[in-house]
Amino acid sequence: MGGWSGQRMRQAWGGWRPRVLLAVYMLVGFAPAVARADWTEFIPRPFQNQAFVDLFSAYERDHRSNNTTAHWDDTFIRQKLTLVSDGYSYHPRFLLYHFSISGAVKEEDYESSFYPHLGWKEETGLDYDFTFLFLPEHPYNLELFARRFEPVFKQQAAVQFNSTETSNGASFRYREKPYFFHTSFTDDNIDSSTSNSDVRNVYVDGEYFKNFEGGKELSFNGTYHPSWFSTSFGTSGNSSEYLLGNFVKAWQARLTSNLSKNTFDQETLLSNFNYDQQAWYEQLSVYLPWNFRSDATYRYQNSDNTVTDLNQTTKFSNTTKDLQYTLVHRLYESVDTTYNFLHNSQSAPGGDTTNVTNALAVNYTKVIPYGRLLTGVNVARSETDNTGAVSVINEPHLQVQVPGSFTLGQPNADPNTILVFLKSPLPPLQLIQLVQNINYTIIPLENTFQIFVTTLPPQFQVPGAYDFFVDYSIASGNYKLRTDTYGGNASVQLFEDLLTPYVSYQSVQSDVVSGIFPGTPFNSEVYTTGLIFHRGPVRARGEYQDLKSNLSPYQAWRADLQYVNSLNDTTYVYATTAFQNRHFPEGTSGQSSGQFAVSSAAFTEQTESVAASIQKQFFARNMSLAAGGSYSRYQGLVDSNSYSVNATWLWTIGKVDLTAGATAYGADTTSAPKEKRDHQIIYFNFRRRLF
Repeated sequence: MGGWSGQRMRQAWGGWRPRVLLAVYMLVGFAPAVARADWTEFIPRPFQNQAFVDLFSAYERDHRSNNTTAHWDDTFIRQKLTLVSDGYSYHPRFLLYHFSISGAVKEEDYESSFYPHLGWKEETGLDYDFTFLFLPEHPYNLELFARRFEPVFKQQAAVQFNSTETSNGASFRYREKPYFFHTSFTDDNIDSSTSNSDVRNVYVDGEYFKNFEGGKELSFNGTYHPSWFSTSFGTSGNSSEYLLGNFVKAWQARLTSNLSKNTFDQETLLSNFNYDQQAWYEQLSVYLPWNFRSDATYRYQNSDNTVTDLNQTTKFSNTTKDLQYTLVHRLYESVDTTYNFLHNSQSAPGGDTTNVTNALAVNYTKVIPYGRLLTGVNVARSETDNTGAVSVINEPHLQVQVPGSFTLGQPNADPNTILVFLKSPLPPLQLIQLVQNINYTIIPLENTFQIFVTTLPPQFQVPGAYDFFVDYSIASGNYKLRTDTYGGNASVQLFEDLLTPYVSYQSVQSDVVSGIFPGTPFNSEVYTTGLIFHRGPVRARGEYQDLKSNLSPYQAWRADLQYVNSLNDTTYVYATTAFQNRHFPEGTSGQSSGQFAVSSAAFTEQTESVAASIQKQFFARNMSLAAGGSYSRYQGLVDSNSYSVNATWLWTIGKVDLTAGATAYGADTTSAPKEKRDHQIIYFNFRRRLF
């Protein structure tokens, strides 16, 4: 990055100059609207000016091993001066501004197994934030901003070395009933010594909202959001979102409608990804006499997805139509009866499937001595007519813990068609296709599959929570399948919720009416019983479940304990632990093996986890201490461990803020492919407010 030379300052001013001139021209343009006030009235007048000095130091290390071993250590010291001014021009109702500028110098000693050791290195950085808000208290206002962040922090250890982040944009807003309108543009760029990325976003949304006499409401809304992104590694793409909707409330009826379209196109040097979806949704709710309520919904969705990887193209296409009708009745305050009708049809180039379901559920609540009794029964019949194979596209699984797992949403998936994508939380937020048996493992579970994610590409922290999207096809076949479901449940809340024993039973029986079903129809009986204890900040549960099934039967024990409490005005404690043990006496080989994990022998799957944190304030809340940690262990067809610990100390003494902390996290997978990662950092920051 080097020093902040005169040439670099001229280059920075060259990029900033048009924005300054634009702000000046706008101020001049507004001048007639403020009664031709004397130009000196437009001189910035600060509400407050502040200056801060920061001294930051940190030591960080990372160690990773799989087939090879890689590690790095980073010792870092940074000094930073920040000047801040908040104020107005002419009048606080005309123009508000926020100015901040920071200069930083760092010394860093970075040593790694994959770079030559260069010793201590000095570099500088510059941050700024210029924000103008015109007419802040008016129904319409305009915001202009330009921001630059050059985080001279762990630059050699960061995912992108010597990174500089800039964000420029504008936002216009109009809000005066019944009209609401907003539009904005942002251009975000991350530039480093090894790569750069650029993301541009346009937002346009508006709404008309009107209240009428008698509680009637009417609204229309629309949204348009295109974006474009590119990186120096050859990744580029664009996405767009369109939405039109309305809401009508009149008398005893409510109607909600929306029409949407989403597209996503991404190209890399090795693969292409194209996604297109259109959807139409209608919902009508009507409150009827005699405590009846009905809901009718219709949803149409067309999705197309094409993935090209190493000259191999995989296409998924699906058109779904859902019609659902629900009738609900409440008798007094104790009996709720619900009838559901669902007609679902899906069509794809490889086949079609139609499902018709009728379901009835009755729930009864009764106040008894020392508590309350809750019981319920349900019965349903579903008939499926399938020809060929249909596809499931971009099935979302959000905030999944890694290492951890999620289960596919549809039964009878073809395991050889499963594709798993990670939604990157790092700019430019692209989709990354994961590799089976390296990043994840596919495990049969009842009549579907469980995706166990063990590792991620190196730039992503593990453990952590991430969003995943999955494409797959349903197993091909020509058949008619009838599935009957019935069950019941009962629980008793005793002694003001102190104890709640519960029990439930659910049966699923599937029969092939005609044709040839791909695999084995799923039949099962599930018995569940447990006890919940709840008193004050303590909540505990113990549960036993017995799944009798022709596909992967198991017996499971589950227990969890949670404690959440404010011990006093200055101390807050949170702690939780969980345990689950599932024993598969017949393994998971009830389905065809293919290229996924199966076990023809009995095995046990066990998960243990514990997490805790405490926050404490001292000395009239001028000092605070927080500490926490978590540990989880999974044993089964895949074995993994993960942990994280952290502690933070903050102390404010007059104009001085002191912060110190330490964080460590790690994960390992003992099954093939074996991988282990450990990461630690300790840091200290001193901040002094000069004025």
